[in-house]
Amino acid sequence: MGISITLFDNMVRTDQRPARQNETLFDYLTASGRRPAACIRELLEVWFRRFSELAKQDLRNRFRSSINAQHLGAVFELYLHELLCSTGFTVRVHPDLLGDRKTRLDFLVLKGSQPCFYLEATLAGPSRDKVAENARIDQVYKTLNHMQSPNFFLAIRLRGAPATAPSGKRLSRELEQWLSGLDPDELEHRLTSQGIGSLPSFLWSHDGWDLHFIPIPKPAAVRGSPGVRPIGVTMPEMQRICHPSIRKAVAAKATKYGGLDLPFVVSVNVIDIFMQNTDILRYQARNELRGAWFGPTGPQNKGMSAALIAVGLDPWTIGNRTPIMIHHPWATHPFPPDQWPLPQWIPDLHEGSIVERPGKSVAEVLSLPNSWPPPDAL
Repeated sequence: MGISITLFDNMVRTDQRPARQNETLFDYLTASGRRPAACIRELLEVWFRRFSELAKQDLRNRFRSSINAQHLGAVFELYLHELLCSTGFTVRVHPDLLGDRKTRLDFLVLKGSQPCFYLEATLAGPSRDKVAENARIDQVYKTLNHMQSPNFFLAIRLRGAPATAPSGKRLSRELEQWLSGLDPDELEHRLTSQGIGSLPSFLWSHDGWDLHFIPIPKPAAVRGSPGVRPIGVTMPEMQRICHPSIRKAVAAKATKYGGLDLPFVVSVNVIDIFMQNTDILRYQARNELRGAWFGPTGPQNKGMSAALIAVGLDPWTIGNRTPIMIHHPWATHPFPPDQWPLPQWIPDLHEGSIVERPGKSVAEVLSLPNSWPPPDAL
């Protein structure tokens, strides 16, 4: 009998710190000794034990990747598999399709022994240029978190993004010099009596990127203590949220497998820095899907039946981000709404409107507590 593989290594975990600025998602989750992380690991291992044995090793490799997108893609597949099983379906992972195809669909979904639909998972995220910008920003944060700031945390207001790599070392030197001339007791009094707007700020710019640093006095007990990272909070400039990546992700999958004999659902996890307002992103997803499903010559990508849209789904949010099924109005094989218990948006072509059909929450389907993950303290 072979040894059962697991997502996480068996180890003693005592680390109670928050995630570092540029720490990968898997690295933090696997190292943290906090109770929420432990609960997440336990849940994901339960789900992983129910996953197909033939596909476990591939999923595990991607789950443990140092590339966040690879990790999130594996988390999403594991989540969808569990979601489908919890709604009463049977799932075949990477089913054989008719014809000589080298590509593999993610799931064939059955009710009992009756095939119902195919499901493919994908991510919609920032462009390569945006990923490169974020990498340049993360490198600066990494440098700043090693600077000497014995008396202050730093709140940062951001505007724009760097077109070229900034010098984190030069910024650190200039910040250290500025902070050394500030009195933490005086600023603590001003913060308490007048608010954060009364504190001084330090402006630093580089190639289209503006950073306003605000010094937040550390509590007296930790002033001068080593290992306390300076960056406290970052506040990005609010931007209009736009996700053409949703349309691109859906269009790439819609025709990938040719003509299928069952309804075909593409499930998209929208990942980006601005993912807090799930309602806005869902409505933007619907607008992007219109572009994927209706082109200059009329309805298109009709081999796709529906899109299952999740927003900002990761191990920490799986209990409070309920995905929505958005139906293709002109699908060759329409998805039967009565087969799906979660919320749906169903087009009414006669009325020219969308019917929002309520459904169960994902926490209810997955039998998760309302507060997920459980807090640190019992």
